[in-house]
Amino acid sequence: MSKDLQRGVTQPLQTVSFDAGEVDARAAAGLPSAACLYARTPAGELEKLPIERPVLLIGRSHLTDIARNDDKMAPQHAKLVAQGNKHWLHDLGTGKGTYLNGERISEAQLRDGDVVQLGNSHFTYRAAYRPGERAALGPGESGVFPAARPEVMLRQLALQQLASYAQGSASGGSADDERVDLQQIVAKVRRVAAFFRYYWWIIALGSVIGTGAGLVVGLKRVEPATAEFRIRLTKDAEVNPLVGNQQRVKFFDAPQEEFRNPDLIRTTLQRVWGREVQLSEVEAVRSNLTFKREGQTLWYGSYATIDGEDAALEFLKEHRDTYIDSEIEKTLAVWLRQVSTLRAQIDDSERELRRIEQERKRFESEHLGRLPEQGDHYGRLESLRETRSSLLSSLVRARAELGLAQSRLDDEDSLLVERREAVAPLRTRKTTLQQELTELRAAGSGDEHPDVVALKAKLKQLDDQIKRELNRSPTALERRLNSEFRAARGAVQTQGTNVRVLESQLSEVEKEIGRLNSIVKALPGLATEQADIERSAEATTTHYNRAVQKHRSMQLQLDLERDVANSRHHTVTQPHVVPTSRTRGILIRTVIGLFLGFVLGVTIGVIRQLGHYVVLRA
Repeated sequence: MSKDLQRGVTQPLQTVSFDAGEVDARAAAGLPSAACLYARTPAGELEKLPIERPVLLIGRSHLTDIARNDDKMAPQHAKLVAQGNKHWLHDLGTGKGTYLNGERISEAQLRDGDVVQLGNSHFTYRAAYRPGERAALGPGESGVFPAARPEVMLRQLALQQLASYAQGSASGGSADDERVDLQQIVAKVRRVAAFFRYYWWIIALGSVIGTGAGLVVGLKRVEPATAEFRIRLTKDAEVNPLVGNQQRVKFFDAPQEEFRNPDLIRTTLQRVWGREVQLSEVEAVRSNLTFKREGQTLWYGSYATIDGEDAALEFLKEHRDTYIDSEIEKTLAVWLRQVSTLRAQIDDSERELRRIEQERKRFESEHLGRLPEQGDHYGRLESLRETRSSLLSSLVRARAELGLAQSRLDDEDSLLVERREAVAPLRTRKTTLQQELTELRAAGSGDEHPDVVALKAKLKQLDDQIKRELNRSPTALERRLNSEFRAARGAVQTQGTNVRVLESQLSEVEKEIGRLNSIVKALPGLATEQADIERSAEATTTHYNRAVQKHRSMQLQLDLERDVANSRHHTVTQPHVVPTSRTRGILIRTVIGLFLGFVLGVTIGVIRQLGHYVVLRA
């Protein structure tokens, strides 16, 4: 701090009195009549900085109202706020600090001569001066600050000459004028004294009555209990950084209006009272509810009621929590809607799963013993069908062999060796095709099936080929082989027996298959219905698990967002009851009653005096 500024603060002030009609002393001395700041320029000159706006920003940035090229100063270091004729200095939350007369402050009211330090810059505050009041002229204004400027010394000399002229003019009046003025003053005092002496009993009676009334009111009146708290609110914050965007979210916007919102008060009263609240009750509470700013982020809340300290404290606590919850819920509206939507989906899935489980139990109870897993009907039917297929194949083979043996027997040369060897591959091929045809029919293929038609065509070709081979005229050698005829006849008998046995077995299998078909006739429909139930249960379970997983993730994100929102407020002083003095209240009302009684007595005296005057004038 410069030596001139130090002397301007530490040296005693000199006071000079001027009347309203006289010359403005500060203007004559070259000093400001409005509030301003003094600071030293880099060249060492004294610079005057007028305070002409309600709010002035001070800092290193060129966008501030008072910009200083000071590396130790923040870009926006402090602000100066006007409240009437007074000025308040607020630190803008910098780590560098704001100092007033050597002490670090966050906010403080400035007084004339205060020295403000921001970084390496110093400012001296001079309060506003109005003509007619006592002007405090410090050493800095009478010689210390402007000592290096000759024009200021000339203005000070003119000020002294004006003061001497004013004193000379006052001493130049006549003694008669002084005596007249004194006599007039004495006369006025005597008239006032005579008035009080004449109406003393009325004034005394009014004072006694007013004092008694004030005392009675003080004794009977129930002092309202007041609860208060202090809370720090931060308006702006970034959304949770895990989201990855840079959107800004408003917290606690318009806190005073929201805290005293009638709808919010109604909600709090319904929670506290547990009943519906009338509009008149809401307005009554609202008129006794206060929420005002005490600092840049500090707020003061209070509530007064005649219902007692417990009622005041209970309401204020609940209303503070309701207000905080309401503000936080507004900032988290999108997240809450997403979480509630997922919760609704989970509830719907749970209801659907319960419905499917009930449907499954009903289905099983209605078809007990008839479901596929409750009997081996399909397995036995499949086994019988395989047996039938095998029997059919064997029967076809036996019939083919019987036909072959019959053909040998019917041959006029008893199937000579050469002709038999030539026809054997064809018959083998025919047997194979007949077996394939049997298997196709066993599988359910009809006569119109393309594969069945093709096989029949091939069999017909083979039969024609075999007949052509066998019907040709035998040779002399074939006629000599008559021993084949006897073997062919034995083969016909054997194959005939086999065919009859196989036909009997096939008939029994067909009867059993028919019986099982009647049993399992309804099973496909039941299996389809059961499969539909299982598919619905599986799909609903999958949807439910996905919704639960997404809900957990969204709930975690919501909790993180809520933590960010909660970090924007801090209750500095918890709600508590303000102690009240009943004696003080009685004393105040008694004094007020005394004053009103005195005024009433004087008023009655004045009225009576005016009445006498009117009568005398009449």
